[in-house]
Amino acid sequence: MGKDCLITHHQVEQATTALLDHVQKSKGKEQSLLGDVDTCSLIITLKKIPTPARNKPKRIPLKHSLHSPGETEVCLFIKSDKDATRALLAAKGVDGISKIMTLDSLRKKYKSFEAKRQLSSMYDLFLCDANIYHLLPRYLGKKFFEKKKRPYPVNMHYKNLNEEIAKARDATYLHLGKGACSALQVGHTGMSSEMLTRNVMAVAQALCSAVPRGWRNIASAHLKTVDSVALPLLVTVPPRSKKVTAR
Repeated sequence: MGKDCLITHHQVEQATTALLDHVQKSKGKEQSLLGDVDTCSLIITLKKIPTPARNKPKRIPLKHSLHSPGETEVCLFIKSDKDATRALLAAKGVDGISKIMTLDSLRKKYKSFEAKRQLSSMYDLFLCDANIYHLLPRYLGKKFFEKKKRPYPVNMHYKNLNEEIAKARDATYLHLGKGACSALQVGHTGMSSEMLTRNVMAVAQALCSAVPRGWRNIASAHLKTVDSVALPLLVTVPPRSKKVTAR
C-alpha cells in the first residue's frame, strides 16, 4: 500500500486547469501570436536521497509526447562511423533523425562553452547510443545537461529500432541521486488540460516503482512551468519528534 500513488486524477485535473488558466491570463495574446509554449514539469522532493549511481536515467512513457513526429529536430550522438549508422537507420526504416554526430566531431567542433550553447539550441531533442551515454558529460559539459537538453540513450541493437527511438522521443526521464528534488517534464502549455492530466497521472503511477520505496519516499509533488508558481499536488508533514521528559 505504501508504494501506491498518493495523488488522484481529480487533484491533477484541477491543478492542470489552474496552471493553464494562469499561463493564459499572464501571457494572453502574446503567447497566442508567437506560438510559444512553456514546459510543464512535475517536481518531486524525496524524503531520502538514493545513493548516487552512474546508471542511465529512468525512462517513463507519456500518454502524449512532448515532441511531434516530423516536426522535431533530432540529433543522434554515436561513437563513430556515420555511414554505418545511416545504413542501419535506413535498413530499420528509421526517419526523423536530423543529424548524426560522432564523438570525434563533437570534440573537435564544439570545444568552447559558446559552441556547446549554440549546439544545445540547434535541436529540439538529443539522443545517443546507450553505449556512449556515460561519456557525453565529458564532451558536452555540465551546463549542457542542466539546460534540459541532455541526450537520452537508445539501444541501437534493438530489433525494432524505429520503435526504440519513438519510445525514447515520447517519454520523460527521472534522474535520481543528485539531490532531494527531481524535475520531470510532463507536457507543455500547448496541450489541453486533459492531455496534461493524462501525462501527469502516467508519471505518478510510474513513480510507484521508479522511486526507491515508491510514494512512501516522496515528501512533496508540485506542478509548474518555468515562470509560474508551483501548484501543490502532495505535501506531507514530517512526524513530530517526541518530547523526552527529564526524570
